Amino acid sequence: MIFTSSTFVFSFLPAVFIIFLAVSRLKFKGASIYFLICASLFFYGWTDWRLLGLLLGSILFNYALGLRLSARPDTLRLGAGIAVNLGLLLWFKYAGVFIAIAARLGFNSPVEEVMFPLAISFFTFRQISYLVDINNKMSPPPSFTDYLFEISFFPCLIAGPLIRHLEIAPQLKAGAPRPSWEDFAVGSTLFTIGLVKKVILSETMMVYSDKVFESATYFDQISFVTAWVGALAYGLQIYFDFSGYSDMAIGVARIFGITLPLNFNSPYKSGSMVEFWQRWHMTLTRFFTTYLYNPIVMALTRRRARQGLGTSPRDLARPWPFLAITASTTMFIMTLMGVWHGNNALFAVFGAVHGLYLVVNRAWRIVHKAVFRVKSGALDAVGGVAGHALTLLAVTAAWGIFRAASPDAALRMMSGMAGLNGLYLPEGFGIRLGMLAEPFKAVGWRFGAPPDSHVYPTLTQLGQICALLGVTLFLPNSQEWLGRFAPALTFKESSVPGWLRRVQWRPGALSGVTVAIVFVVSLVLIHVNRQTSFVYFQF
Repeated sequence: MIFTSSTFVFSFLPAVFIIFLAVSRLKFKGASIYFLICASLFFYGWTDWRLLGLLLGSILFNYALGLRLSARPDTLRLGAGIAVNLGLLLWFKYAGVFIAIAARLGFNSPVEEVMFPLAISFFTFRQISYLVDINNKMSPPPSFTDYLFEISFFPCLIAGPLIRHLEIAPQLKAGAPRPSWEDFAVGSTLFTIGLVKKVILSETMMVYSDKVFESATYFDQISFVTAWVGALAYGLQIYFDFSGYSDMAIGVARIFGITLPLNFNSPYKSGSMVEFWQRWHMTLTRFFTTYLYNPIVMALTRRRARQGLGTSPRDLARPWPFLAITASTTMFIMTLMGVWHGNNALFAVFGAVHGLYLVVNRAWRIVHKAVFRVKSGALDAVGGVAGHALTLLAVTAAWGIFRAASPDAALRMMSGMAGLNGLYLPEGFGIRLGMLAEPFKAVGWRFGAPPDSHVYPTLTQLGQICALLGVTLFLPNSQEWLGRFAPALTFKESSVPGWLRRVQWRPGALSGVTVAIVFVVSLVLIHVNRQTSFVYFQF
């Protein structure tokens, strides 16, 4: 059951909300929490009820271990618990690869197929963070009911956000959540915005990007323009797909009086790759940074310190030892993050490419700080524009690897982006240019039908892509639009520009009618069109 399915929108969500309101009026303490737990388990078991055993078993194991660690912190016991969690994740996620390899080598496996449990990555990571936080005495252990609710709460169960115990625990101190009409207005508006992003914007981009990548899979050549426009279309597809999902998850939780952390914050507005990963899938980046990157860097730094070698990041005279540590760790973590997306080798390449981006970005910061010691407003402005442009180009190029169905398809996309398959523009464009077309021809451009003319972008498609790119770059995002009502835990209203604060969303008759109309139109599109699952649901 996904958020854009008719079953969820027309049946599950309204039924759960109505019953939740009725149950919350009962005098039985915690009745609404118990009901939300049951609803969440029903939501998870909808696809395959057999998966409930794995989810509940994982919750029982980690809660019991958390109690032990709370009473007596133990690094070895913590490590064993993390190993068990990761072992289950690796088995269910990658056992199929090893079984296939064994079959090719002539070995008979007693297990023919391993079922991939929905959301196992997300509830595993959330419980690992819980164990580490409890072992570090960052918060007391919750009651079992609260813990079961935290892990299974259906808005963030399938694909995040990756919430931490210390973010939800304060909201449950007073018992069951008690949503207000303001919560309902904010939540339903966020849900509707997310619905539009997925049903209309993301699906529109998917139609074209799928054609380009299918062509890269089955045909020999993808030309320069087609490769870049196709990769950009996919970048917009996954942008609105994940942005829409994040809005819907936060919105549904807010309807029930729970505020989740921000998970997506206009990443295409980033001026560097470091900033991009601070804005894209923010809670996943936080998890890898907090529980992997920082401990590894600290351990390596202490080791070098014991050897008498300087590694201070503030030592600009000798920054390279620290840069070597952070660079190697970054490459490892980002490759690991790529592998997390799936057992396709291209995911590992995608992660390594982004790791290289981050290493170059941090090295440039050191060089820039050492060379340009005096600040210049003009240079900073030019550098800011260049940084935004380079970041968008680098991210778009990497999407060509991420989306490709095979290594050969990825090579065709990369060859096309590099211009190795020809630089083509429509013949009519060359005729309109007249003599001005000569400079284009001089640098290798050809006017005529490209080898991939069946997927060459039309003016309408180019217009749609440019319009949606403008939306991502220049318009406020949904969190900024609803900023005065604190839609997410980690959102800072101070980041909202002054002009936007004067026109921010407010609950009222006009906004209510507008949201209702948009919601109904989206429901009609859900009913008429075949909707696909969210991209991140497969991870």
